[in-house]
Amino acid sequence: TRDLPPILAVNAAVHNEETHKFWRDQRRQTFLKSKIELRGHIDGMDDPESAVYELRAMVVQVVAKDANSHLVAIVKG
Repeated sequence: TRDLPPILAVNAAVHNEETHKFWRDQRRQTFLKSKIELRGHIDGMDDPESAVYELRAMVVQVVAKDANSHLVAIVKG
């Protein structure tokens, strides 16, 4: 866990309904959680230490009906 990076970048690759389902919670209301906790493994066992990541920014691709697209950044101050 100590070797995890201080900043975690994730490409959700949501291009259709099927890939969107993977990221939604069980109530189908939340796309991404605001905080996640990750644990590594040591000798095949869960590391007692954890790394907590907080969602601070997102970059989304907006595609118009005419197939033109642009990127929008959403940043928490």
